Amino acid sequence: MDIFVRQHASPGHSDQRRTPAEQQAAWARTVVVEALVLTTGRTPKGDQNVVVGIVDATHQPQFDDLARVMRSEQGADLVASWSISYGASDVAIANLHLTVQRPVRDDFAVAFGLPSSEAVLRLLPTVAYLILIPQRDPLLALAGERIYAEGLPFPQDVCRGVPALLDAWQARVREQRGHGRLGRVLERLRAARP
Repeated sequence: MDIFVRQHASPGHSDQRRTPAEQQAAWARTVVVEALVLTTGRTPKGDQNVVVGIVDATHQPQFDDLARVMRSEQGADLVASWSISYGASDVAIANLHLTVQRPVRDDFAVAFGLPSSEAVLRLLPTVAYLILIPQRDPLLALAGERIYAEGLPFPQDVCRGVPALLDAWQARVREQRGHGRLGRVLERLRAARP
């Protein structure tokens, strides 16, 4: 299966201009990665290192449909971009936004929790594919010869920019931690004044 990937503009942070309704609609088209596994899988170029994402697509029937259509059509054209959605403290979500243009038109996002997924996400540019498989068949992640054939594979091109995105997230975490400590010190100094 050949997948042609075009990148959006450089990866960035979440779009703060979305209305609550737009944000809810975007989340309705999101599959959440429950676990990431670095393994060896049989690909068209032989056995290669791949990252397998086990996704919860329970409420996303279009995910299974898209995987089936992409396999039957032997490929896809898609546009990919990454962003970060920030939560409280150092918790965030790395979002892979995918717009499929062929064989069918569809768009969805894949959400990776941070910091739990960071170590494996940093490996993405060094592996052949990111392959998503549904949660109902997690043992597929261990079946090297079936991963590529039955999962939804995305080539390394999809993963460009991930390290820079994670570095920006880490810098923000460090900055927040620094301001947090400084704020506590300043509060103690103010409280100690007569």
